[in-house]
Amino acid sequence: MRAAQDIGQQMDDPVRIALVGDHPSELVGDAQLALGLSQKHHAAVRGDPAVIEGGAHLFPRNSLMDAADIAWKLALVLHGAAKPSLVGSYATERGLADRHVLEVSDEVHSLVMGLVAMCHGGGEPSVPQGDPAQQRAGVRKRLMLDVSYAGSPLIGQAGAVVAGPSPGERFPSRHRLSGTGHHLIVFGTAPRLDYLGARWGKLVSIADASSANIDATEAGVPNGGAVLVRPDGFIGFRAAPANETTMDALDAHLATYLVPDFGAI
Repeated sequence: MRAAQDIGQQMDDPVRIALVGDHPSELVGDAQLALGLSQKHHAAVRGDPAVIEGGAHLFPRNSLMDAADIAWKLALVLHGAAKPSLVGSYATERGLADRHVLEVSDEVHSLVMGLVAMCHGGGEPSVPQGDPAQQRAGVRKRLMLDVSYAGSPLIGQAGAVVAGPSPGERFPSRHRLSGTGHHLIVFGTAPRLDYLGARWGKLVSIADASSANIDATEAGVPNGGAVLVRPDGFIGFRAAPANETTMDALDAHLATYLVPDFGAI
């Protein structure tokens, strides 16, 4: 229980941590994450569900995203695979998601109030008809599929800034990846993979994009590179291109919150 209390102190948030003894439990989040928690010690998040009053009824996914965000962090820290400070990033990333909720909630509120105003004096409401791209973007907003964690200390970039999904956004091909750990997807050739595999192999799976059937342009590296996908499906780091400098930056980024050589004998 002391470990749980120590973790709780790292979080700038009124979340209570509880150890659930010897019975299996599951941390259900955005992707039903249950990350590496042994049957001996399981973590459960109770209490404050990280829901913004006034917007939660429109965005129930917010609670699921918050659960997913904290689940993998708690799992790694409780197993000694990550630094305790990792859970501190929960407050930052929760704040980014919550601001998104409030912004979109305000947009919906303005739309509804505009329709109410049209009804004054016997008028008929008329919903603006956007083009298909605008409608799709609106649906993605309300489903929180366009949330970005850019600005979080867990998000990084080295090399060229290119079009496509950016670090902090959802990785569009996450469904093609198996497992609940980090994934390093390599597009083309990349140096230092043997070194990275030896240093982070217990925590980061390295995969060739062609074998995983992942398109480089869709992944945001049209000219090749490497993309780190977090356990919750968000892009944690992008190296474009994948050269000695950018791969060293990736290694340094992982070292800010994970424990190197974890599980090495």
